[in-house]
Amino acid sequence: MIPRILCALMAGFALVPRGGSARELPLLPSEPLVATVANATLSPTGVLRCTWRLKNNGDQTIHVYSSYLKSSQENMVGAKDEHTLLILTTWLNEQKDTYPAYAFPTVEFIDLAPGAEASGTLERHSVSKRESSTRKRVSLVVGYMTSAEPFRADMEKSLKAGIEFQGNPIVRWQKLQYSEPIILSRR
Repeated sequence: MIPRILCALMAGFALVPRGGSARELPLLPSEPLVATVANATLSPTGVLRCTWRLKNNGDQTIHVYSSYLKSSQENMVGAKDEHTLLILTTWLNEQKDTYPAYAFPTVEFIDLAPGAEASGTLERHSVSKRESSTRKRVSLVVGYMTSAEPFRADMEKSLKAGIEFQGNPIVRWQKLQYSEPIILSRR
């Protein structure tokens, strides 16, 4: 019994760096972009307000699609699961068998150099009471890319052709990053 305990202690000691503890080991991020929701409040009239933060933990510049991230929008909130509302700042899928939208915002990006951060607030109006009544948490999804030039060429080609929804080139080139869900407060 004692030899097993000593063996376990020595094995654990080998995992700890000299002169430090295991807690001092650097944590490597698994994703280059981290999205965080700091707070989220839903009013009785269906207006969802939240504060967000983005951080580039990668080693190259990230271009975050921000046309719907920096402003107020109607809808653009859906169900992530039975407990969580999802704040959309981009489309999750291409819109098939559709024509270009009558009104479409100018494509904007937040460019984040390695180590850089950005933050802001957004609002979503007309949040469905049916969708929000049973959901206690909220999460944010953002679209980003590391190379904007191929996207811009695809977008220009799509706009010239004028036969598809303007968000489709964004969907084709973006990677999605979801924030960890937080508690949704209600007023």
